[in-house]
Amino acid sequence: MTDPEVNDASVAMAVERFGRLDASVLNAGIAMSGDLLTMAMTEPERVLAANVKAVVLGMRSAIPAMRVAGGGSIVVTASTSRLAGDPGMWPYNTSKGAVANLVREAALELGADAIRVNAVCPGPTRTAMTARIQSVPEVDEGLRRRIPLQRWGLATEIAAVINFLASSEASFVTGAIVPVDGGITASTGQFLPREIAKHTGG
Repeated sequence: MTDPEVNDASVAMAVERFGRLDASVLNAGIAMSGDLLTMAMTEPERVLAANVKAVVLGMRSAIPAMRVAGGGSIVVTASTSRLAGDPGMWPYNTSKGAVANLVREAALELGADAIRVNAVCPGPTRTAMTARIQSVPEVDEGLRRRIPLQRWGLATEIAAVINFLASSEASFVTGAIVPVDGGITASTGQFLPREIAKHTGG
């Protein structure tokens, strides 16, 4: 995903098979935690390459084919972590914040070509990448208590929003950063939903 030739080949394969490219979903990414002062720079560089550089390369490969097709839709997976910090997750937070602004800029730049660019921001979602923290009971419980829907999301629920943004049903949507997070970013994070209700008579 960080190799321009691989990105070009993927687009060429799609065009050869389907005759045109209408949508591109740039979903791959990695997460990493570590101390801001002591983490070796090779580690955050790897995160930024996978989460930001790869998105730029994916866009660069898709845009010419979409221009030939008369337009298209690019959907990027960002994260609720682009909105605020997570302890020890500075490489991931930095990369996802960059991706969100990249999506906005690309939407402005490509609108005249009828190419829409949007991002989804998943909240806690059950995937292979989050399996390790799901397996720690206190972390799992703490997260679920902070999500208004009181559960982790499913990959299929994220995919449904990606599918909408990629489709003609979202034909007037571009530059959007869409949370798909069970409501977790609706909160300031200062109180758990049930804790504040208990003390305010709610």
